[in-house]
Amino acid sequence: MHLWYLPKLESPKDPTFVIGTKRISRELQSHSFCHFLIFHIAMTCTSSIFPAILDENDPSLVNIAKLEEFCQHGLDLCPPEQRCLAWLLLSHVLPNIMSEWNQKIEEDYNFYIKFVGLLNLKGFEELPLDNPIKGEGFDAQCLKVIHMDVIRSSHHLVFMPYPDEEHREQIQGAFWRQIRRIERILYIFAQLNPTISYMQGFNEIVSPIFFVFAQGYEFCRCDWNLVEALSFFIFQSMMTSTTLHEMFSIKNDLSLALAHFSYFEKQLAVIAPEMKECLDHLGIVPIDYLVKWINPLF
Repeated sequence: MHLWYLPKLESPKDPTFVIGTKRISRELQSHSFCHFLIFHIAMTCTSSIFPAILDENDPSLVNIAKLEEFCQHGLDLCPPEQRCLAWLLLSHVLPNIMSEWNQKIEEDYNFYIKFVGLLNLKGFEELPLDNPIKGEGFDAQCLKVIHMDVIRSSHHLVFMPYPDEEHREQIQGAFWRQIRRIERILYIFAQLNPTISYMQGFNEIVSPIFFVFAQGYEFCRCDWNLVEALSFFIFQSMMTSTTLHEMFSIKNDLSLALAHFSYFEKQLAVIAPEMKECLDHLGIVPIDYLVKWINPLF
């Protein structure tokens, strides 16, 4: 039986139970296993980002500045669940008040399930890749473009966990459910944000986000819908609270390009002042080299 068919984990009825080598009292549990698991990974992992990122004056709060400083050195030694948690906090999907995490996750999950239903995408993840999308209420052209882009992301897909062992020899066939879920994230985003919609390259951002939460499968209650929902809200936050989406239309708007190039030049002066001085001395302006750097990315 494949992992995506596993039921949600439920806490046992015994007064205490074990995760790994840790015996945990039921008194430490919240009503949600998800919230309990967050507490567990936060306080018991040997290579934990906690308690280093907790506020010194109020340990019920996460100090975001400390978290940012911690993440600058990478989270390679931390379990995948903590990378999920860090990304949710840094993208402001979760507040820094720990007691509110469970409610926020449940709210986001329920909202996403509603989006799936309203856009007639229930069961979309079970649609085989060779099965054309049929039915009313779809933006067929948008779905077609998204599908073409995601299919071309094989260099990302091969690293996804939990492949379909029956189709292991085929990259796309082994990860067809993950492909469909990534497509659904992108389609829902496009429908909810018509001014941005979908642009080629968005799939390159969603794929690693989805990968991180797939790696943190237990963090997501062993529920692929929660993996998908949290991936969506991080992507939504990134694209709507920053100017990242502008980079995808930069080659069509010279004034926008020049504004971003100017910002890059200012950052270069701070981060690599000697390089900035050298470029200025040679009379090389950002537009001479940034276009070649940016176009392949977007």
